[in-house]
Parts: sequence; structure tokens; C-alpha cells
Amino acid sequence: MLEGLVYLYETTGDEIYLKHFFEISDRLNANDDIDRNLSDQYRNNQILLGWSSTRYTHDNSRHIFNLDDALILFPYVKLYNVINNTKTIKVSPLFKNKAAYLLQRAELEFRTVFEADWKQITSESGFFQGPYFTFVETHMPLNQLSIVGQLTLDLYIAAGNVAYKNYTIQTANFLKNNLTVINGTYQWNYNLPYSPTDTRSYGVDDVGHASWFSLFMLNCFENNVVFNLNDVDYLTNMFLSNVSKGNGVFSRDINGEGISTEPIITHFYMLSPYNNEVKKIMDDYYFSRTILIDPNSFLNHVGYHHILYFAFKTKYNK
Repeated sequence: MLEGLVYLYETTGDEIYLKHFFEISDRLNANDDIDRNLSDQYRNNQILLGWSSTRYTHDNSRHIFNLDDALILFPYVKLYNVINNTKTIKVSPLFKNKAAYLLQRAELEFRTVFEADWKQITSESGFFQGPYFTFVETHMPLNQLSIVGQLTLDLYIAAGNVAYKNYTIQTANFLKNNLTVINGTYQWNYNLPYSPTDTRSYGVDDVGHASWFSLFMLNCFENNVVFNLNDVDYLTNMFLSNVSKGNGVFSRDINGEGISTEPIITHFYMLSPYNNEVKKIMDDYYFSRTILIDPNSFLNHVGYHHILYFAFKTKYNK
């Protein structure tokens, strides 16, 4: 929802989207771990700035997952960038101050939570490996690495700190080194082996999580970081050849396997400026789709299916 509201404000300049954004961010900030006195069991039981969860740990213990917080923080920083870098939009001092506070908060959490999780792989590549994944001896999934990379990219644009730029470049290098070109299309696994002795099987990424990877790749390309137009072409070919099956049907996985019953393809809309066929597929799907809300599921993804999709449709049809 937050990400979609940023794009809607950027595209329209309508402050109603700012108001909704700050209503949500105010509520989030009033319910962080410090305010609720919640400790992170995989970060030495410290009470840290962030939002922990018990949903994804094997024993329901509490932990701040890098992905979860990056999904909140990168829209915080992206909104700051829109407000401060878009000269055609006049913004009230109140909203400018609120956006500056969100940037400050994001930087503080990055320093106190994320930085300690950095894992250097080579002199030119690395990634953020959350401590829970290390505890269970699992590599942090590639799509999750990409969202933390997106946060560092937005932080670099906002603050100009070269450390953020280096984190972004090295994360992008690591991810690009683990991409494979098959029949002119990009493919990558959901995860990588944790160690040379890890014999677990890791299949290709699913389309919904690959949408996150696409967000990072395209934002890197548009900011001259690691990825180039050939990478965009391989990603476009993947969407057209593997993911889209025609008539509003999409695959489950990025290699074309399976059929998704409720596809999360939202960030592939970002390919629209580079390929008219992608744009037509995404535009047509917006009007033909049926979104089912299951009250018994925690995976309804209302923000993706409605607000974010509408935001991209508005942005790329302006």
C-alpha cells in the first residue's frame, strides 16, 4: 500500500495520497518493537527499532526479518525522494518535515539492525543475511536480498552516502552473478545452497517473488547501477515467453511451469516503458482480472492487487 501511494502521489501530485501514507506510517511507527517493548530473540534479545514477527520462525519466536522491515522502509525513503527531488510538486512544510522524519528513522534502523547483517562474499559482491537464516543454516532468498538492496538504493539517492551506494552495487553484483540466461530469458533460483555440503533442492523462483527481484533490477538500471539494457531485455523476454500465457493467465514459476490462481505480477508493470506488449498485457489484465479475498488467509495481498496495481496503471497511462 505504501509503495503504491508513493507512485500515486508522484504521478498526480494529489496530497490525498500523502495524507493516506502518513496515516499509515504514523500507525506503524507507534507500534514498533521499542514502543511495544518486544525483544528480538535472534539479535541477542535486544529491543530494537523495527517490527518483529513470530510468523516465519520455526518455533514462533520473535525476530525482525530484514525483508519485512525493508518493505516498510524503502517506501518511507522513496517518498522522501519524491518530495525532495520533484521540483514540479509544491509540498507543505508539515509534509516535508514528516518525510524527513521517515528518512531519519529509516537510516537509524539501518544502522542499528541491518548493517550488522552484511555478509561480504567477494571484494565486489555481498548481501544482507538475517541472523535467523544463519541460525537455521539457510541462505536468505534472492528476492529478499533484492528488497534490502532496494532500500540501500533509495537511501543512497536520499542521503548521498557512498556506503549505501556500495551496498547497492555489491548486492546487485551478487544477484547478477546468480542469474542464468536460458533461451534469451533470465532465470534464477528462489534460493542458493547455504554451504558446499548443502544438498537441499532449490527450484526456480515463483512469479510473485520474482516481481520483487524485477523491482530492484529495473530501479538499478534506471540509476546506472550494475544492470544494463541487455538485462532488461532478458527480463522482458522472461515475462513474455514464460510468465504470460495469454488471455490473462500467468505461470506459477518464472520458467513457465504451473499456473498461478491469483498472480502477483505487479512490478512487471515497470517493464512497460521498454516494451509495448508488456504494457498491453498488464493494462488488459487490470480490467479482466478477478480478485478473491479469502477471510481465512493471511496472503490476500490487498496492497499489491489493488493499490499498487492501480498506481502503476495510473503512472504508465498518464
